[in-house]
Amino acid sequence: KKYDSRGVANRSVWNIKEKWVIKKFSWIKLSWKTANQDVSHLNIETLLSFMYLLL
Repeated sequence: KKYDSRGVANRSVWNIKEKWVIKKFSWIKLSWKTANQDVSHLNIETLLSFMYLLL
C-alpha cells in the first residue's frame, strides 16, 4: 500500500512538473518572439538614425 501511494504521488508530481515545463517553454517561445520583434524594430530605428547621420 505504501508503494502504491508513493507511485501515485510521484505521478502527480511528474504531471505538475510536466505542465510547468510546457508552460515555461511556451512562455520562452512567446518572449523570444516578442524579443525578435523588438530587435527588428530596433534595427530599423538604428538604420534610420544612421541614414540621418550620413545625410
